This record gives sequence, C-alpha cells and structure tokens, in this order.
Amino acid sequence: MHTRKLKTFEECKTPLHRVSQLFSNTWDSVSGPPDFSNLFFSLQEKYPETVHLAKGASSSYMGIRSHSRPEFELVIVWRIQIDEEGKVLPRLDLLTKAPLSALELDKNRVIETAPLSFRTLLGVLGIEATLESLIKSLCTEK
Repeated sequence: MHTRKLKTFEECKTPLHRVSQLFSNTWDSVSGPPDFSNLFFSLQEKYPETVHLAKGASSSYMGIRSHSRPEFELVIVWRIQIDEEGKVLPRLDLLTKAPLSALELDKNRVIETAPLSFRTLLGVLGIEATLESLIKSLCTEK
C-alpha cells in the first residue's frame, strides 16, 4: 500500500481565513465548520493581555499567558493535514510551557496530562467553549 506524508498547515500555506472552508470536508453538517479566523481574533480582542497570535492571520498557534504569571503559557497549535485522497483532517493540540520548578512540584501531573485533557474537553465542550475555559482558568486572579 502506498502512503504519502500528510501535509501540515505550514506546508499547505493556507491562510487562516480559508481554514474554515477546508474544514467543511470533515465537520458534521449540523454544526458546520468552525470559523477559526473569527474565533481566534475575537478571543484576542476579548483578552488582549492574555491571548497572543504571533503572526496574525498566518500564525499556526495561539499563546495563552497569564499577566500575573508569564512563566506559564498554554500554546494551542492548529494544523491541517491532507491525506492522499485529499480529505482534510483538522487538528488542534495543546502544548504547555512551565518552569522546571513547577513541574517538580506538580505531583498530580496536571501539567503533563494537560494535552490529553484538552483533547477530552474539545470532544465534550467544543472548540470555542474549550478555549474560553482555558483562558479563564489560567487568567483568573485569586
């Protein structure tokens, strides 16, 4: 069987405003494709000190950083993969950035298991509610 390497978002050179059109190949007809360009930019406008899109519309990731604890950061990476039949496969992943001292203190492995928990949240809450939840949980001042 012939297999071809899947293309990533960067390899496709697809502008962010076209992402939602590509997702229509794989999203269900009830909810429709997510409009990432509007979603990520609206989150950046709503939380300007917290949400960062390094390269604007051509960025392939979004950073979420607490103003009071900038050493902690959540990075949402979005990629588009296209299989050999041309089917578009969207993917959102969470990466964590934390100081080594925090990792050593994390006995419950919350930081380590965050990417898996993120995937679970996506399935339960959906994209927008999951991202909104992450932003609020990281940036809530107590």
